[in-house]
Amino acid sequence: MEYLLKCALPNRKVIAADFDSYFIKKAQEFFPEILAIQYDFFKDNYLVFKETLGIECDLAVFFGSAYVMNDDDFVIQFSALREGG
Repeated sequence: MEYLLKCALPNRKVIAADFDSYFIKKAQEFFPEILAIQYDFFKDNYLVFKETLGIECDLAVFFGSAYVMNDDDFVIQFSALREGG
């Protein structure tokens, strides 16, 4: 899905985030056009993500992944997105 997003937005940087290191490794191998990183909704938040990569993001898109969070985790993730701008 992130690759298709990159195709639709060729002049933008697209970052794919997943908790599974195998998927990240394969994404890096097959889709070098995107930046694939490991990310865990239950341990990480956007502010850590932003500081690690040093990248300002304009948009966050969840492709079928937000359902794994309970209400508290959801609020933490979206509060960090808001705080990060």
